Parts: sequence; structure tokens; C-alpha cells
Amino acid sequence: MGVEPVEYSHVNFFGNMKADPWEKWGCFNQMAAVSVDFGRLVAFSDSTIFSNFCMFFDAKPALAVRTVFFLSHRPGVFERRIQPWMGRIALVIISLSLLFCVLFGSLTALRTAIMGICLVGLLVVVKHVSAAQFRLPPRTAKDAVFFESALSSFKLPAMLDWSPAALKDPHAFDSFFINMSRMGLEPYVDNPLDLQGSPRLRCIIYPNSEAVSSAEYAALIDKIRKGHRLLILVEWGHSGHLAFCKALLSLAGIAHSWSEQQTKSCAMNAGKHVHRHLVVNKGGGLCSGGDRHEFDASVVPLGKGKIYFLGGARMFSREGFGQVYSSDKPETRALANLQYALVDYAAGTNVCMPQDISDALNRYLDLGGRVKPVR
Repeated sequence: MGVEPVEYSHVNFFGNMKADPWEKWGCFNQMAAVSVDFGRLVAFSDSTIFSNFCMFFDAKPALAVRTVFFLSHRPGVFERRIQPWMGRIALVIISLSLLFCVLFGSLTALRTAIMGICLVGLLVVVKHVSAAQFRLPPRTAKDAVFFESALSSFKLPAMLDWSPAALKDPHAFDSFFINMSRMGLEPYVDNPLDLQGSPRLRCIIYPNSEAVSSAEYAALIDKIRKGHRLLILVEWGHSGHLAFCKALLSLAGIAHSWSEQQTKSCAMNAGKHVHRHLVVNKGGGLCSGGDRHEFDASVVPLGKGKIYFLGGARMFSREGFGQVYSSDKPETRALANLQYALVDYAAGTNVCMPQDISDALNRYLDLGGRVKPVR
């Protein structure tokens, strides 16, 4: 790891975020936790892991929840009186075992195996007893948004990559991901906290049909029929995305097709081309960019749940938002408002309605929102 000197003239206090040879490199502790009598203390040497732009990446939410839980409870008798002696006890047991072998015979393979098994057993017992002291209370997924990584091909890239390709990567959805937390939702890649119950929303970004089995399609459809809400972000011109949606709708028994609209030019492409829009016999379209933009949003009821399709969704990648900590611009704010309206409606809070989504899309297009095709 490298240490980047602080730069207070920069918007986020980071320096140039480049690997300079004069910087310090190596391993260092980022977090330490100790118990002192009836109290506990946690110290961090780097606050970046809890910054807005990366708070919900990887397993950091789990770290935050477990840290707060650790600090909110007093050390018990086991932690204060017994746990500090466990290492010494293990050392005494090993020493006595070795002494026994020396006094009563050679250290044979059998005796070595028995010693090893006993030591491993002791460690397992200590592990389970220690874990029981820090058992987390059950938490529900009622406000969570699960991003299904196994069914998707999106990226949540590291902030260290400043290459031109990374700054406008059409597969990078870090801003879209973090915007969920700005709505009061809890975005997670999969379910690192083992939250109980159904999430408010499931999200698949750029589905990879080749990696999905028939059993996975069936399991996904079953969840939706039982009341789950699924948001799918796709590009209708991408064969893999198209194949996934066709398979999902066909297995769910939903008749579907795609309409084609010829346009001379739009915010995304100059010259004559075709816009595709999903057509289903159940549900219907929420909004469409028409000949101005290839974006469209559709909803398909299925059992007790619903599937929401967002075509032309690369506008929500870095091509539309830029990096997650980019400076605020009118078109970026308009795009964020469009995401808020879509997600709010898809999550079932009913604060935003289809007309609000259409209005938000038109405001974004009026500001000249432009993105390029996914390659």
C-alpha cells in the first residue's frame, strides 16, 4: 500500500493519486481494536474506507456494523478474564505434551497426530466461544438493494485508475451504486451482511446470458413471483443482454417483442439509425426517449413481484455520471434525479410516478445529456 500526502487544495484532500517513487510504500495497520477492563477502543489510521465514494463497496458495510456492535457492548467475563489467558493455556498444553513424549517415549507419528488434533480442536473451541461473545443482532433487508454480481457484468472500479478509458468506462456503475445510499437505501454487492428477508430491490446490470443456467433463471423467476422486485439495466443492441431478457421473459411465460424506430440523429448517435424499445403484453412502458434518445423503461408484473427493464442504460455508467466524486454539473444532477425517480418507483415507495420519470428524462435530454455506445 502507498501513502498519499494530504492536499487540502483538492476537492477531496487527496494528492495526485499517482504512484510516485518518493512516497512511502509497504504494509501498515489501518484498524486496531482492544478491550480495556470494562471498555473497548477502536482506532483507524485511515478514514478513506468510510468515505462516501467507497463506503458501500466490498464488505465495508459489514466492517462498520460489526465495529459499532463491538463498541456498543461491554466486555464480558470471558473476554476480560479468560480470553487473555487462552494463548498461555495453549502454550502450556503444547509444552506438557512435548514433555510427556520426551519422558515416556519418542515423538512418534501417532503421538504427533494426536497432539495436532487436540490443538486444532482447542482452537476451534476458542473460535466458537469467542464468536459467541460478538453475535450480531438480526437485521432485515427491507431497505437494501442487492446488486446481483453472479448475473451481472458491471464494475465498481478503484479510484486509483485515472486513465481516459477508466474515466468514461461504460461498464463502471460506481455513481449509480452510491446514489442508492443518497436515497436512504442500502446498496450491497450480493448480501455480505446476511440480511434477513427480501430486499427492497434487486438489481442486475449488463446481464451475461452465457453465465446463467436454466436453474438460475428458474430461481430468479420464483423470487419475483413471490414478491421480489428486479431492476435490469441493459443495452438492447447488445446480443448478450438481449438473450438474457428473452430467456427470462420466455421462461416466465411473458409474450414480448421489440419495436424499432428509425431516427436521423439523437443525443447518442449522429446519422440514421434505429432505436429499439421493449414491448410486452403485460405491463407496459414507463417512459421512452423516442427519437431523441434510445433510453426506455418498462415494467412487467409477474406474480406478486415486478421486473423493471431499463434499455440504453449506459447513461447511468461513468459515461453519463463520470467518476463518483466528480464535480457537480447540471446534466449530472438531472441524470441523478432521473435515477432517483426510477429507483423510487421500482422500489415501490410510490413517491414518484411514471409522469415524474418522463419529466426527469426530458429535463436531462434538454440539458444535452450525451453518451457513447458500449463496445
